[in-house]
Amino acid sequence: MKKILAVFGMVLCMASTLLADMRERDFDFSVIATATGTVSYVLRGELQGIYIDVAAGSTQTVTVETDEQTLYTKAGVAADVWVPLLYPTYGSTGSALTFASYGGTINITTNTIEGYDGTDPTSSTILTYYSTATSNPIYSKAALAGTVTVTVTGAAGTTATNASTITVVYDQ
Repeated sequence: MKKILAVFGMVLCMASTLLADMRERDFDFSVIATATGTVSYVLRGELQGIYIDVAAGSTQTVTVETDEQTLYTKAGVAADVWVPLLYPTYGSTGSALTFASYGGTINITTNTIEGYDGTDPTSSTILTYYSTATSNPIYSKAALAGTVTVTVTGAAGTTATNASTITVVYDQ
């Protein structure tokens, strides 16, 4: 019985590693001066973010896009950076999905409302403050199901070779 449980436990551990598989794809570039380099790969999964690794002394413009949308674009990238990416979520009607938040929080120690404008609150002022909703967008990760293209352009005034690696990190 112990052997059966041990084998079952090992199979369960191996199967759990297959379920959550984080992947990364490197897009390598070497562009001279202000030249532009473009590399495309087919990726499928949920985008987690991108890591930009640029050579010391080089400045570049980086764009990551799919056939449907631009996922990230940034001019003047001169240092290595990790960029976690989230996007607004849209409903079936095409409008952005939001949630409402109300007012601030009451600080019991000082008997004040945090986030309130500081005037002497009355019960009607507090009621108005807490009944006014603030609309906040709901964000989610982007789904990748096709070609992802990364474009790198060297900065103006650059004469050297600009080497960089853009790593797209995604769950598969």
